[in-house]
Amino acid sequence: MPQKSTVTRRTALGLIGAGVLLTASETFGFSEIYAGRGVSVTASDDPSAYLGIDGTTADRTPVFVNNTTTYSMTVELDSDDDIEFDVNGEDEFQEQVEFDIEPGENQEIEVGGTDETAIVHIFADLEPTNSDDATGIIDLERIFEIPQTAAISDIQGSVDSAGNSGNYEFIIENTQPDDGQVVELDGLAISWTNNEDANQVGGHNDDILLFEDEQIIDEVIYIGEELVGFSRDGEENTVAIEPGDEMEFEFDRFREEDGGGSNVGVDDVDITVRATDGSTAQIELRS
Repeated sequence: MPQKSTVTRRTALGLIGAGVLLTASETFGFSEIYAGRGVSVTASDDPSAYLGIDGTTADRTPVFVNNTTTYSMTVELDSDDDIEFDVNGEDEFQEQVEFDIEPGENQEIEVGGTDETAIVHIFADLEPTNSDDATGIIDLERIFEIPQTAAISDIQGSVDSAGNSGNYEFIIENTQPDDGQVVELDGLAISWTNNEDANQVGGHNDDILLFEDEQIIDEVIYIGEELVGFSRDGEENTVAIEPGDEMEFEFDRFREEDGGGSNVGVDDVDITVRATDGSTAQIELRS
């Protein structure tokens, strides 16, 4: 590896004019660029740099973007903190992951862990698609917020009771270890049921959604529609689920149509829950 010397933007441009091979975007997104004379350029925090990193807050899914047109990237993620990464979206979380991003493409990464934040080490090896370009690496750290519902692999649902009456009881359990995150929920949507006749929950003065026999939603929940916040008589509610705890919920009635049609029995339901940090996750309830 050549001996490195750090250069400023002005010096770098001067070197280009002098015939030294150096390729960098307006933001100088490389941590280091190696050229014929061993030139090195410091990295930029600009999100439009060579490797863009967007969505490090709890309410967003992290996205890594290859903003170049001539470099293929191999990106590695790891951390000394309690955080895991899922590259393929199949709940296969690992402490260290590696993935490739071609020029102009991006990669979503789901994160999970027991802490609220984690420092993530990001290393990227860049290979030019044009043999005339310099090779480079990106080596940096970023703080990622871990969403409450990123622990979805540790939040499990089960059906306690289902039948033709339309009443539907289920349990949500936080199976994280004792030092894990408290999941505090403040909203819910129903995205699917196995009965196509089911249109909504609520109507005819139903209690809509109950938590431990107390009504926490007084607005009709339409299947496949927007999420409804936990609110009753204008007062917002939240449900906190401690690690190792399980909480009982109940949909008062599934019904056929707007205006409170006939009761409809359902067995299987997909719900989306929202946490107070804005993150969301889907739970499959199967009888």
